[in-house]
Amino acid sequence: MMDKARVHALILLLNYLSLVLLTCIFYSCKAQTLNLLAFEYNRRFQEIPNLSLDIGECAHYVEEISPGIPLVKQCMLPPVQGQQLVPTRSYRLNDTQNIQVKSPGDIFTYIGLCDASAVFTLGLLHRGECIAIEIASNLSFNKKTYIRAYIEYYRQKVDILELKNDFTALLTAGHGKELFVKNRSIGTMEIVLLEAKFHNKRLAGLLKKTRYHSLSMRDWFSHIKTVSGEPANTKIIRLSTANNLMETKKFKVGQSAEVDGLLGRYEGEILDTRTEIERGFREPHLNYAFQPYFARVSSLRDGSDRVLWERASLAEIDINLAMLRHRSLNRKCKRTFLPACKLMKKVKKNIRRLKRTLDSKRRDWITLKHSRKHQIVEATRKEIDSLLQEQTKMNAQFRQWRRQEKIRKRAERRSRGKKQLRRKKKKTRARTNEAFNITAVPPFNNTILISV
Repeated sequence: MMDKARVHALILLLNYLSLVLLTCIFYSCKAQTLNLLAFEYNRRFQEIPNLSLDIGECAHYVEEISPGIPLVKQCMLPPVQGQQLVPTRSYRLNDTQNIQVKSPGDIFTYIGLCDASAVFTLGLLHRGECIAIEIASNLSFNKKTYIRAYIEYYRQKVDILELKNDFTALLTAGHGKELFVKNRSIGTMEIVLLEAKFHNKRLAGLLKKTRYHSLSMRDWFSHIKTVSGEPANTKIIRLSTANNLMETKKFKVGQSAEVDGLLGRYEGEILDTRTEIERGFREPHLNYAFQPYFARVSSLRDGSDRVLWERASLAEIDINLAMLRHRSLNRKCKRTFLPACKLMKKVKKNIRRLKRTLDSKRRDWITLKHSRKHQIVEATRKEIDSLLQEQTKMNAQFRQWRRQEKIRKRAERRSRGKKQLRRKKKKTRARTNEAFNITAVPPFNNTILISV
C-alpha cells in the first residue's frame, strides 16, 4: 500500500513539474520578439557612433532620470552567440503602392505605428514621437484637402540568428531591459506624401471621385492640376529609411514647376537607392526583431492593446493639430482684438497640460490595466474634443470679423467713390461756371470823331 502511495505521489509530482515546464515554455520562458523599424530606433540615438546594430548585438535604450531629462543607457553586454543562417531568395519583398490618404488611420496602416512594447522597453517616446504620428500631425484632414502617398517597402534579405541554446543567454550584468537583435532585414522604406489644399471643397471632392491610376507621384500631380487646377497650397513630405531622411517642403500657388521638379528628383533618388540595394552596393537596415537577453524576463508581454493604443495615438495627433491651430489663432489675435482672444492663454495652457498627461501615460502604456487605458482614452478624447470646439468658435468669430471688415472696407470704398464723384462733379461745375463767367469783350464804339 505504501509503494502504491509513493508511486501515486510521484506521478502527481511529475504531472505538476510537466505543467510548470509547459507554463514556463509558453509564458515566462518563451522567447518573445519585438519588431521595430530601424529608422525609429536610429533617430533616437544619433549621437552614438556606429549606431547600426549587427546581428546578436545589444540595443541601447532611454530612461528619464528626471522629468524632461532623458538619459541614453548604452548597452555594454557582449553580442549573443549563435549561427547566422544564410538568407534565401524567398525573403525578398517589393511592395509598392500609391494610395489616397483619408485619415490618420491610413498612415498607421500603410507606414506602421511603433508598438507600445517598443515604446516602453526602449523608452522611445522620451526622445521623440513615432514617425507615423509625426507625419500625420503635419497633414490636414479636411474637405478642402486631397492627400496621396507613394509608399515603397523593399526588402532584399533577412539575417536570422539561430541561437545555440535559448537558455544560454547571459544572466549576469545588466538591468533586465537589455535586448539583442535576433533577426535583421536589409532594405528600405521610401515614402512621398503630397497634400493639395484648395480654396473650394468642391475641387478637392472632384479628385476624391477620380479613378486615375499611376504609381508616379509626378503623374498624379499633373492629374490634380488637370482635374481641379493648381492647388492653393501644396505640401510634400519625404521619408527614406535607407538615407535616414525626413523632410517637409511647402509651396504656394504659382510654384507648380518647383513641385513637379522636386517630385521628379525624388523618383530618381528612390530608383537609385533600390538599384544600389539590389546590386549589393549598400545594405541599409530596414527592420530589427529584438529578443531579451534574460530568458526569465517577461517585459515583452503583449500589453499593447492595439485598438486602444491606436486610439491614444489618434488623440495625440489631435492634440498636436490643436497646438498648430492655436498658433494660427494667436497670429490672428495680434492683428486685431476680439472677445475670443481673452481665452487664448487658458486654451493653450489646457492643451499643453493634456499633452503632458497623455505623453506620460503612453510611455508606460503596457503597464496599465485595460480598464485604465480605456478610461484615459475616453477622458482625453472628451477633453480634446471640447478644446477643438472652443477653437472652432474662436475661428468662427474671426471669420465673422473678416466678413464685417470686408463689408466695412467695401462701404468705405463706395463712400470714397461717392466723395470723389462729388468732388469731380464740383470741379466740373466750377470749370463750367468759370467758362461762362469770363468778362465779355466791350462792344465796338460807334462814336464818330470829326476832325477839325
